[in-house]
Amino acid sequence: MRVGDRQGAVLPAYRASAGKAMLSMLDQSELERLYHGENATARRLTEEDYAALVRELGAVRDRGFAANFEGTEEGVSALGVAVSGPAGEVVCGISMSIPQARFRQVFDAGLVGQALHTAKVREERLGKVPDDEKPDLTGAPVT
Repeated sequence: MRVGDRQGAVLPAYRASAGKAMLSMLDQSELERLYHGENATARRLTEEDYAALVRELGAVRDRGFAANFEGTEEGVSALGVAVSGPAGEVVCGISMSIPQARFRQVFDAGLVGQALHTAKVREERLGKVPDDEKPDLTGAPVT
């Protein structure tokens, strides 16, 4: 069992664990702009799919992490967390991909705690970076 390299791959944010974690930090109007109605800018979801996404993102917000169980690739599950910048804005997401058959074991061994700790360390470091050295993250695609 193994999970291959996804470097450079673009996956729909609403299906990937880190994408879900990041989306959970957006306000309702931004989420609607991306996925709801005729003028959706990322991908227009059906009313049913959009309602399910809103419910799922509420749960992600409550627990602080997102999961995907074969949502982006057969046989692969992942856990993702969002990383906030100094002003509370979503900056990026971190995800750990694990073969589906091993996910429960890794999850039970403390995966959530490690992921949240890693995100906190990143957030602390982002807060200490001078403004002129921070990367420009505008224009990053959301699918």
